[in-house]
Amino acid sequence: QALVLLDDPQFLEAYRMLATNVIKTDAAVDARLTKVFRLATRRFPKPAEMTAMRDYYKAELARYGNDRKAAEKLLTIGVTPLDPRVDVTQLAALTNVTTVVMNTPDAYSLR
Repeated sequence: QALVLLDDPQFLEAYRMLATNVIKTDAAVDARLTKVFRLATRRFPKPAEMTAMRDYYKAELARYGNDRKAAEKLLTIGVTPLDPRVDVTQLAALTNVTTVVMNTPDAYSLR
């Protein structure tokens, strides 16, 4: 199940679209991270979770800032066109954060 949630083109496209919508509605990074987490898990992130998401987002932002082609490759998975109004680097980084959050038990199972 984990490999499907991480690698399937339909899921990656869905994560990208969720990240796109969050970027369009929230400008602050912490607000974006919180929104992704809340939409996926139906709760607010704990401080340690927020720190982990923030650190991962910053690392991915740096990674894609140095490799725009890798960002574009990630963002062209699926059939939905990329929104040209959204920054490619930020979207790729937030898409990867969304992928991680969506692959947690809190996101894919109800208790």
